[in-house]
Amino acid sequence: MKKAYFIFALAAVVAFAGLVFSGEPRFYGSTVAQITSGTIDGTAIGGTTPAAGAFTTLDSSDKVHHVITAGHPFIVGGDTIATLGTVAISNANPSVLTKDATIDDGLAVGDAVIVNSGTNATVGTYFVVSIVVNTSVTLDRQAATGACADGNVTYVNDPALVSDSGKRLRVGNAVTVDSSGNVGIGTTAPTNKLTVNGNVELLGSGSSLTFENGLLGFSYVAGFTHLSQTGGLRVYLDANNNDTTSNFEIYGDVAAETTSGALVTVTDLGNVGIGTSTVDRKLHAEEVNAATAAAVPIIRASVTSTGTPAAGLGPSLEFEVETAAGAPGNQEVVAAIDGIAIDVTGASEDGAIVFKTMKAGAAATEDIRIEGGRLRMAETTDSPAVADHAFLYAKDVTAVGELFAADAAATATQLTSHNFSGFEPDPTERFPWSFYAESKALGVKINVDMAGAIRAVEALSGKSFIYYEDIPKSVDLEAAYRAQWISEYIEKNTAEAEVIKEDAFEMVEVDERVLYEVEVIDKKTGKIKIIKQPKQIGEKLTGYNLINGEVKPNIEIIYETKKVLKSQLKADVRFDTTDGKFYKKIIPTQLMAEEAAVIGFKFTLPAWMMSRLVK
Repeated sequence: MKKAYFIFALAAVVAFAGLVFSGEPRFYGSTVAQITSGTIDGTAIGGTTPAAGAFTTLDSSDKVHHVITAGHPFIVGGDTIATLGTVAISNANPSVLTKDATIDDGLAVGDAVIVNSGTNATVGTYFVVSIVVNTSVTLDRQAATGACADGNVTYVNDPALVSDSGKRLRVGNAVTVDSSGNVGIGTTAPTNKLTVNGNVELLGSGSSLTFENGLLGFSYVAGFTHLSQTGGLRVYLDANNNDTTSNFEIYGDVAAETTSGALVTVTDLGNVGIGTSTVDRKLHAEEVNAATAAAVPIIRASVTSTGTPAAGLGPSLEFEVETAAGAPGNQEVVAAIDGIAIDVTGASEDGAIVFKTMKAGAAATEDIRIEGGRLRMAETTDSPAVADHAFLYAKDVTAVGELFAADAAATATQLTSHNFSGFEPDPTERFPWSFYAESKALGVKINVDMAGAIRAVEALSGKSFIYYEDIPKSVDLEAAYRAQWISEYIEKNTAEAEVIKEDAFEMVEVDERVLYEVEVIDKKTGKIKIIKQPKQIGEKLTGYNLINGEVKPNIEIIYETKKVLKSQLKADVRFDTTDGKFYKKIIPTQLMAEEAAVIGFKFTLPAWMMSRLVK
């Protein structure tokens, strides 16, 4: 028993040789010891000489606490830690290290190099930016204030985390956090709260990027904002086609989202709202104003000439539609409204509004002009028959433009009418007419049987004043009125019904550019990277522009395309932004309208005309 005790005591002395405990040592369990205070004298791991020093303590949750004093960099991770002894830091360029033929062994661009000591040395962490094999290593900045022949340098290959003497926390050259709170990604010298050198991608279902109290900018070239110098800026509301109701909205400030609303709204259907987020038209502008009985200016179209303004200058609003059935892409300007100056003399300008329409496939020409309170008409032909409508137009009569009035029965006369209220025209008169006028101010109306008056004069004078001549009948009033009734029936009976989302969309075949992978050299890194870009297969001249006095062609680039199927909202379906539902138009067919016309359409004309039509 005594022998066993002696062996145990001897083993304990050997195991704790060289260690001095001051304070109260405590041991818990069979393998864990906790030292709460005191100094440990012992040999460092890998050393041979005992020395006194501070120690690391563990709290109750086994967390490690250690205070790192200034000038002692902290490194986490790294594949290899090695020490270079004496090095020389060039006086001519204190960022270049020289030692012996193996100074660059194991080093790579981007590695951390820590200067520990040396005359004129600036202790701290530096990063390798270039290497001359077996000659020198260049750091990212000066590492000494002069010649340093006795410097002691530790380098760390590929460190995971470095805290340097510049009060920066760095993960290699990838991420840097400086003492000002600036974060750099892809740069070691961030100049703003976030400086990114490279592409940015947001992933995840809840990804968002919010900018407050600042500006969002792209590359600025030649006075324009670009996504790239050779391309444009493209914004996708829903790049992954996950949400069919994506809107792009611009607000004045954060509070406006719940108060005044969006300044501009662009819906996923291509509708644009200005001053409103409830948009169901391609362009909807709304002004909230205190006015109660006055017109409020909302839209202004302006033209500024780079030359000398002359009569006829002004903005034009064009109406373009696809014409030829079965031939997509045949777009024609069928009408236009121009606001022009007819006198450009300063302080005495006159203006006019001009209405134009297309006729017989030719470019739209002037029909009506309003200027100085007068209505001016271009000469045209007789009007068609349209029920419940009347026409006023100009017609050439012996080389003179005359004003004609036409009623719904395609009866056209010069400044006359066929109102027979108050009398019955002579049934033997083939084409009776009258003169009718009324004054609401005087409270009187007059109706003159002009045909009867002329016939009376003829009877008294024995002379003829009325001459008839037969012309071809070119208007079928009953057919024209029936077609109009059918058109109005379809319009009045068109309704909407709610449909589910699955029935609101259809797969359509569209042309999409073919993208090819291309190797390019990154100008910043000098490395090869892969990008996708379309293939140009031709060019098309679409017109010309006058720029700074020079005529320049408009060239449209033609790219290789392919047919792809994409989901698209059906033409007869609309999305309601107020209730978030889809609605489909229920339109009566032509056959349904024609069947309704059998019972509903009644062909009626004034008695005087009906009696003459049946003859």
